[in-house]
Amino acid sequence: MKVRARSCGALLLASLIGTAATSHAQQPATPAPAAAGSTAGPTAEAKEEARVRYERGMQLYNDGAFDLALIELQRAFDLAPSYKLLFNIGQINAQLANYAGALKAFERYLAEGGSEVAASRRAEVEKEIQTLRARTANVNVRVNVDGAEVLIDGFPQPPGTPGQPLLVNAGVRKIGVRKNGYQSTERVLTLAGGDTVEVALELTEVQQTTVLQSNVTPAPKESDGPSYLWVGWLTTGVFTAGAVITGIAALNASGDLDDEVGTPTTEGQTPDDKARAIEDAESSRMALAVTTDVLAGCAIIAGGITIAFTIMDANDDETAAAPPSPKVRVGVRPTGLDLLGTF
Repeated sequence: MKVRARSCGALLLASLIGTAATSHAQQPATPAPAAAGSTAGPTAEAKEEARVRYERGMQLYNDGAFDLALIELQRAFDLAPSYKLLFNIGQINAQLANYAGALKAFERYLAEGGSEVAASRRAEVEKEIQTLRARTANVNVRVNVDGAEVLIDGFPQPPGTPGQPLLVNAGVRKIGVRKNGYQSTERVLTLAGGDTVEVALELTEVQQTTVLQSNVTPAPKESDGPSYLWVGWLTTGVFTAGAVITGIAALNASGDLDDEVGTPTTEGQTPDDKARAIEDAESSRMALAVTTDVLAGCAIIAGGITIAFTIMDANDDETAAAPPSPKVRVGVRPTGLDLLGTF
């Protein structure tokens, strides 16, 4: 069945303004008397908008934009319903290979048009309906949860009559269901023309996870370890720096001693003065050497203690045990150092 723009134009204009006959000699519909409690018909503004959308739809159809034309004609029908518009909607759906949509529109066109549909037009539409039924299928979707939304190829379907199958295009169809609070599910079906199938889909309730909040406030985490470790490393650095400085001074004093020993007595200097100068240089060198040894020893001790407590603190983090307080005593002797303590 081929859509003809001029025929559609006359047909739709007649349905919108109710004055002209169509090219198929259809008489304009006679408004039925309003039933008690029925709603009023479309307003003048709605009819005018429907006319504008119809003209826009026809222009889109002439331009080959069938999908957009269908949207405009469907909107015109929603604004000013007329069975005559259903004929054109069915034709464009058929052009778009939406055979289920075309079949629904044509069947509704004949049902609502009734005796107003000319015999020749009715025969034409009935023939088209037979063709469309061979290109569509019926799917009865059963869901284990009431109120679930059915989707065909990802598109939500309007709620239908319970137990009434859904009319879909034949071919490979994706049937899905969803509902808030449940895990969505879907099934892929391959449907031949005229098939009537039943598919059962089950929705699984999503388990809600309850998070229990504890009233226990976690202890603040020390960002950089205990403060006494920093004191230990700082003390080690001070002792090391002092040992380096006094060591350099001791080397200089040793050089001065060598100079005194290796040079002869100067003019005006007695042997006693020379001996006294050598003794003073020796004493200075010895004092600086001892000081260097003491500072170096203290640096080694402080570094060793700090390393030991760093290791102990790392182990104590796992058991939350406080590290023991170190007890260390350093003794200095002319010949060396004494280290006493418990670790």
